[in-house]
Amino acid sequence: MERKSGTVRVAFLILSYYYSCYNSYMNWATKRKIIYATVIIVLLVVYLLYHYRALISPSPTCFDGVQNGLEEGIDCGGSCSLMCVSSVKPLTLEWSRFIKTQDNTYDLVAYISNKNVNNTAISTPYDLSLINKEGRKIFESRGQVVSPVNTSFPIIIQNVSVTDEPAQITASISQNKHYKTVLNGNDLLISIKSKTLEEGNDISRVYVTAVNNTLNTLNKVKVDVILFDENKNAVGVGETIIDRLLGEEEKQLIFTWNTPFAKHPVIIDVYPIINPFTLNK
Repeated sequence: MERKSGTVRVAFLILSYYYSCYNSYMNWATKRKIIYATVIIVLLVVYLLYHYRALISPSPTCFDGVQNGLEEGIDCGGSCSLMCVSSVKPLTLEWSRFIKTQDNTYDLVAYISNKNVNNTAISTPYDLSLINKEGRKIFESRGQVVSPVNTSFPIIIQNVSVTDEPAQITASISQNKHYKTVLNGNDLLISIKSKTLEEGNDISRVYVTAVNNTLNTLNKVKVDVILFDENKNAVGVGETIIDRLLGEEEKQLIFTWNTPFAKHPVIIDVYPIINPFTLNK
């Protein structure tokens, strides 16, 4: 509104000046020329101010280092994809556990919760370590994950070989900037139609049927599974990737363990993990 008012004031001043001129001792032909010239000049000024206003007064952006436009903070919130820190619920590390699968071999799992409905971090750094009874670190894994929105999910590291027996696991995650996602946490893109445990003395399997609830093809979908005993302790973990899941397609997944579980699993939890930033890529 200020730029428009300024343009009107400029035009008004120009018109006032020329009006005073042609009202004094000028014949009609001269006055008419002045009127035409004035109209042309005013139109030219308005045109230049309109097309070059970005150079005179740039429009607000999400990268200019100031809070403006519809932003809720400096370059965040509102029309910006970056979320303001005050609007983000931090990711939480619920628990972590190591599971012996063979002699000197273990699977590691950490359980993360994201309570944000429409945003998440593009990457969340994590650190999982095994500590022996002397307090010495015998294994460490650092990496980054993308968390799905409005749900809990595991970080799984399998087949970790160590020369010493672990006594405890330590786990940590680092908070990162959150961005808005097209995917809403209430959208159930993939559902689990069935999950069945076939437990044997040597080999055990879990059969899972995953269903794409959308009409779109989903690519590179990671699916994790955790088996819990009656005390809600994790006794087995597994992971796989569905390369391609067509719209409304069902696909059976098989998770296999080659050694007996420490305790009988009574709960099977399955976690389809979709990267909200790379849907359909």
